[in-house]
Amino acid sequence: MEAVRSLLVITPSPPINPNYEDFKAIVSSYGEKPPFNFPNPFKKLRVVSVFAAYLYDAMMLYAEAATAVLNEGGSLTNGTAIIQKICGKTYTGIQGHLSHIDENGDAEGNYTLLSRKEIESNLSKYSMQPVGYFEMDTAIPIFKPQRAIDWVSGSPPIDEPPCGYRGERCIPPKTHTLEIVGGILGGIALIALIIILIVY
Repeated sequence: MEAVRSLLVITPSPPINPNYEDFKAIVSSYGEKPPFNFPNPFKKLRVVSVFAAYLYDAMMLYAEAATAVLNEGGSLTNGTAIIQKICGKTYTGIQGHLSHIDENGDAEGNYTLLSRKEIESNLSKYSMQPVGYFEMDTAIPIFKPQRAIDWVSGSPPIDEPPCGYRGERCIPPKTHTLEIVGGILGGIALIALIIILIVY
C-alpha cells in the first residue's frame, strides 16, 4: 500500500455504451460459427477482447468511407480517396466514446486516470479508482478531474525543483557578482592583450 501511494495509472476508458454487453454476446456467438467453429459447450459468455471493438470500429469507418467514395462515382480500388474520407473524422465507437482520426490517420484514444483511493472492503483498505479522464477535443488531451487525488504532500508535486535539477537557479548573490566582475575583468584583459600585440 505504501509503494503505490503516489502511483497514477493512465488506462483506456471503460465502455459507456449500454448496448456494449449485447455487442460482446454477438461477438461470442460468432466464435461458434464458421470459419472459427470454436465450441462453447457450457454456453457461457466468452471473454471478449477490447480489440474486437477496435476491429468493429475500423470496419465501420472503412465501410462508411467506401460508401461515400462509391456514391461520388469513385472506385473501391482507390485507397487514397477512402483514406481521405477517414482522416479528420470524428465518430462514436461501439464502446460509446467520442473518438477522432487526425490528418495523419492516427486515432486519438480515450483514457482514464486511476489513483489510490480508500474503499470499504474486507480484502483491502485501498484500490486504484478512476479520478478523471482525458478529453480529446483538441490536439493536446485535456484532463477533466472527477474526484480529488490524494497527494502525499497534500498538493501536486512540482515539475522541477525550485533551484533546478543542478542548483543553477539558486546561485548565491555573492558568487553571482564575483562571476560578473571576473568576466568583465577577463574581457578587458583580453582586449588589452590584443591591442598590445597589434602595437608590438
